[in-house]
Amino acid sequence: MMNTNILKLSAAVMALMLAAGCQEREWTYDNKLFISGEQVTSTVLKASTTSSEEILTVSLARPEDRDLDITYSVEPSLVEIYNKAYYDEAVILPEANYSFSSMQTRLFHGTVESEPVTITFTGLDRLSLTRTYVLPVTVSHADIDILSSAKTSYYVFKGGAIINVVADMEKSNYIEFESFESGAESAAPFRAISDFTLEALINVREFLPGIQSVMGMERRLLIRISDDGLEPNQLQVVTPSGNIPAKGVGPEVCALTPGEWTHVAATGNAATGEVIVYFNGEEAYRKTVSPWGSMDLVTPGTSDRGDQYFHIGYSYASGRELDGMISECRIWNLVRTPEEISLNQYEVDPASSGLIGYWKFDEGQGSTITDYTAYGNNGKAKDANLLWVPVSLPEAE
Repeated sequence: MMNTNILKLSAAVMALMLAAGCQEREWTYDNKLFISGEQVTSTVLKASTTSSEEILTVSLARPEDRDLDITYSVEPSLVEIYNKAYYDEAVILPEANYSFSSMQTRLFHGTVESEPVTITFTGLDRLSLTRTYVLPVTVSHADIDILSSAKTSYYVFKGGAIINVVADMEKSNYIEFESFESGAESAAPFRAISDFTLEALINVREFLPGIQSVMGMERRLLIRISDDGLEPNQLQVVTPSGNIPAKGVGPEVCALTPGEWTHVAATGNAATGEVIVYFNGEEAYRKTVSPWGSMDLVTPGTSDRGDQYFHIGYSYASGRELDGMISECRIWNLVRTPEEISLNQYEVDPASSGLIGYWKFDEGQGSTITDYTAYGNNGKAKDANLLWVPVSLPEAE
């Protein structure tokens, strides 16, 4: 019994001696500084993301008996290192899009992590959704050796898929609105529109002779494709003061390409009569016509084809439906600026001032199309068999 206890005691002493030896050897390793956390931090760019913050700290394996002063710097030359490592074509994040609370920090004696530095990123909604931006931040100076493999953090900003599903109208389907046809209170903002902006993201399958309707109401306010005297692929805006562009402008004006996603927008200033058409955020056509008054998109118009209501993908009569995919339909009771149109092609805040109708077409199933504004004027597909198509938008360049 005594021999067994001695053996146990000896084993315990041996274990303590081995542990002490290991600990002693561990503490003889060089104590190097390194950046805490992930070396690559990624943010997906979206139109609704305007700013963000990141916290930067450095650490040690064990405390030092003195304070350490640390300096950070931005190193644009390291973007190429990132590109080689990740097979990317990133560019340096512009200086206007970031700021540091400080470029210096301190790691106090007896601790293993430095005082934090805050990096504030702003104006992210102004960056291209089809580019990759990188901000390499490195430890450029410290009062101690720096671990070379962990001295740099890469802050990456890259556009991702904002739109993942869209609706395909298939030339025979379209969206109607019970609230408009019944004159519901929720449709009140559409009874008196003067200034306007209409937007839609469309991909038309083919352009054949005849009219294709995008959104609006016949003879009052409407975006459509083609008209008498226009080519089958020319976009036209119908206003109370005439159709813009009118025939005779030339086949290259407001011409769409089949099978290609295009963000179309039209603005109208009631006081000046100025109408501007945009393709993918760029001005495509401008025309000044006679000023107009208030437009009512709720009270039905009449024609030889019966009552006329507001629709998406249809106007006037069968045969004028949109033959293609659609997403991001919006109506505003104000004139949006060129910058606002350019920077928000794939998404806007549903609570934006002046936005009175917003149909994203992102349901992915069923036949109901949600109005994301507070008015809740949901639409319903005429044909219940609405086709949903998976996509990845914006498309990479």
